Amino acid sequence: MDHSIQVHYDGNEEFLNRIFAFHSLTSKSADSCGGGKCQWDDILDNNSYIEALLDAQDKEKLKEVFMYPSKHTLFRGFDDNDRIDIEFVWDNGQNLKFSRVILDALLRFACAINAKKLPNPEGLFEDKVLIENVIDRIEEKLNQELSFPETNGVFGLPTKRGIVTFRAAQALYQSWRINELCKNIENLKILEIGAGLGRNAYFCKKMYNLENFTIVDLPLTSILNYKFV
Repeated sequence: MDHSIQVHYDGNEEFLNRIFAFHSLTSKSADSCGGGKCQWDDILDNNSYIEALLDAQDKEKLKEVFMYPSKHTLFRGFDDNDRIDIEFVWDNGQNLKFSRVILDALLRFACAINAKKLPNPEGLFEDKVLIENVIDRIEEKLNQELSFPETNGVFGLPTKRGIVTFRAAQALYQSWRINELCKNIENLKILEIGAGLGRNAYFCKKMYNLENFTIVDLPLTSILNYKFV
């Protein structure tokens, strides 16, 4: 069963044309690391073929990239669900361990908002924690219905609300914390530098109606959070 709520490219020609127009305005730097080696070498090298497709405005090949980004390196450097990371998780038997990390992040958020009690190390622990039950408690506490929009093929925990990825669980907490810190501020304006896919902006708008949200990011990342948000 496909539990994902799709936010990927859906064949809209206008979307690709806006991407090409945006890409043509971006500048390219020959040296991303100031003369040395850094993580950006890996990121840019793996995404060089996507840059070439954008330069050539190859719509047919880009359709595949945007429809199935987790089969490519489109998310490399700002999201865990790119092809290289997903292959590493499965090839190295890390899927169960990574699933526990996601569930732990969701549990910690539930404890933070008092939707679930902190475990007592001197008492009894729950034998089984069901993710649907955790989300039910979060929804009841926040009086909100949650949904987790994701792209095709991401790694996460499938639920009836969509696939919960690690960064989605983090964004739940971060958006709640933003609202807690800023709920008494009139005419609130939020700026996020380096927003990734824009999950914080998504949850801020959906759950707390925080609409004045500005994102500043790298060119390729900005293209993607434009579509996600």
